[in-house]
Amino acid sequence: METIRLALRSLNELEKKYMNLQIKHEQLETELFEKNEEFTRLSTASKNLYKEYEILKNQYETETRAMSGALKDATQWYKENKELKRKTMLLMDKDAVDEGVDAGEGESTGDNDIENLNKTIKQLSAEVAELQTEVDQLKQQEFQTTEENVKLGEDLESERRKTEKLESKLGDLQKEHNQLLRVMEMMRKELEEYKQKEEDHRQSLAALKKESDAHKRERNVLAHQSTLILQGLNDSDNAGDYMMLLQEIEDLKRTLEDDRNKYEEEINMLQVDDDNDLEGEPDGALGRTTILPARPSSGDPRGTPAIGRIRAGLRPAASRRGGATPAVPPTTSSASPTTDGAASASAETQEPSAYRWRRYRSETVGGGADIVGAEGGTKCCRWDAGEEACRSCSLCQRRYY
Repeated sequence: METIRLALRSLNELEKKYMNLQIKHEQLETELFEKNEEFTRLSTASKNLYKEYEILKNQYETETRAMSGALKDATQWYKENKELKRKTMLLMDKDAVDEGVDAGEGESTGDNDIENLNKTIKQLSAEVAELQTEVDQLKQQEFQTTEENVKLGEDLESERRKTEKLESKLGDLQKEHNQLLRVMEMMRKELEEYKQKEEDHRQSLAALKKESDAHKRERNVLAHQSTLILQGLNDSDNAGDYMMLLQEIEDLKRTLEDDRNKYEEEINMLQVDDDNDLEGEPDGALGRTTILPARPSSGDPRGTPAIGRIRAGLRPAASRRGGATPAVPPTTSSASPTTDGAASASAETQEPSAYRWRRYRSETVGGGADIVGAEGGTKCCRWDAGEEACRSCSLCQRRYY
């Protein structure tokens, strides 16, 4: 709270200072406006006064020159007048009346001429003074105009250099812009290609996943069928023939598992390549993984003659037990735990070790599911080689032992 009060107090002080400064600023602006008006008025008066001074100065100079010229003329006229007087003294023999009349008329005519000349001189002096003032003003304007032209020429040259620099920069920017447009177009095309590849990749992965699920379902069906077969063998008289048929089933199942392992390895390789490409792309583009086409299985145990013979052989045994053919469900682990345990205990002495280990792993993982699970992985690389080989696998040791 104390800090807020101090802040508010300082804010109020600053507002007061701001208001005082604003008032002073307005007063100074008013004074500046008045001073500018006074300066304009004085400047106009001084210009007029200077112009009048120039006119009077030129008039004085003109009158001085005219006066000096008039003095020279008067001196010359005085000399000529004295000469004429001497000549008139020599002509005394003429009529005195005529001389007086002629002399009076000559003097009056000379005075009138002098007055007219003085008036003309004054008028011409005033005109010359005004013209001289105008000439001086025109010379001053010419000098100012010359200076302005020189300054404008320098400014024009500077602006021309700036314009050339800006045009050069504009050309460089246009080149960069065009280059960026080309790069963006290339990136857009590449992104479209990546999207198309991603779509193809997804479709291929979906197809592979469907095929893998189909193989899993087939394996589960075969596991259930093997359980039913072992139940039938316990009550059958032709156990040796059935064991041979079981061996054939083992071969078919091994072929099926090999194909499944190949498909899962391909899926894992594609996923690893896809992750690596996604990590290496700076713009979030998809990887360039080539999707391998799905390969058909080398064999379908459901349609082999061996399975048909086994089912035909099991029908009498089933008839002896109840007269009905056992139904094969499409899902995993449909047999009851009691029936499965009895079949496993009765057939364990007749099964090969690899088959026992495979069935054991199938039951342990859960109805024939793969070792890694539904998250997406591969089986043991030594799935069909037995327990010891599987124990030596680093994948199995890391996850199951």
